[in-house]
Amino acid sequence: MSDPTYMQNYLHPPKKPPKPMVKVFPDGREILDLKTTAGATEYQRRKLEMWERQGRRCALQITDICKQRQGRWPKNETQFDHQNGRGAGKQDDRIEVNGVPQNATLCGWCNTAKGSRRMAYNLAFVP
Repeated sequence: MSDPTYMQNYLHPPKKPPKPMVKVFPDGREILDLKTTAGATEYQRRKLEMWERQGRRCALQITDICKQRQGRWPKNETQFDHQNGRGAGKQDDRIEVNGVPQNATLCGWCNTAKGSRRMAYNLAFVP
């Protein structure tokens, strides 16, 4: 007679534990896992919080179309911008570090114009 545990595992393999939505590094950086529902939801929540913090405006306002709109964009047209970039192990999805705002939301036009370059945010819109 076969082992019932073996048959149970064969017919219904144990589920893997869920992936964590955020990976926290020793230096404090956080990277959200956008492949998980919880991670993607948290990413959108943080983006919305930054957009509200900025007075619902683009943090750069470097393109003509953005300037014409005075930097005002609907929340679904904004994009998360990483202040220190995402490459070379620098990505950090936190929006505040030790009480200091970090990262911002940009309109798609300004984010495209910025590319991967570092640029100072318009401090009038980022407290």
